Amino acid sequence: MNNQEINQEQLTNILSTLPTPCTLTITTNGEVKMNKTNNPFYVKEGRSFVPIHDVTKEVEATYNFGWNYEQKVNESLSQNPENNNQEFKSKSLPWGEWFLQDKIIKHKDKYYLRVFSDKNSKTKVNYFVDKKPANPEEILLINNFKIISGGSAKQKTAGIEEENLIIPNNICFDNISEIIINNISYKISQK
Repeated sequence: MNNQEINQEQLTNILSTLPTPCTLTITTNGEVKMNKTNNPFYVKEGRSFVPIHDVTKEVEATYNFGWNYEQKVNESLSQNPENNNQEFKSKSLPWGEWFLQDKIIKHKDKYYLRVFSDKNSKTKVNYFVDKKPANPEEILLINNFKIISGGSAKQKTAGIEEENLIIPNNICFDNISEIIINNISYKISQK
């Protein structure tokens, strides 16, 4: 596999010329979003919860890139004859604006990659506590407190089964450490 180091602007240029739809493998690093009440990784100070440990994760996942959300949901709906030709209409972005339609969102001078996971997506997650690999007890605690998205209620209401949901993910460029495109590994410089 060919390896290259690039910055975020170069990544934007590569993604803008990429024939889509396609599959990308992305490695991200970031904070684990967790419920804080009774969480041993936090302490309550007044009305706020303050972290006493740095809990992060590294995620390597395969995503679909360049999909039109509304179109993909309607394709999923059409696979079930019980949906009576129901049509799904997506709303505009709840935040930010399209920098590159269906691909890149710009919000407050940051860029976000719009990708989709599905039931065939491969995901590998490694957790870290204070920059060290989490031990089995810590992993259990993280799993008990991490926040899990419930998927799209609007898709479920339209008649799409849980396992067929089209799940958009908006990944901040700042969190991307590596992206594999057409068998080329790009290490993303955060400078």
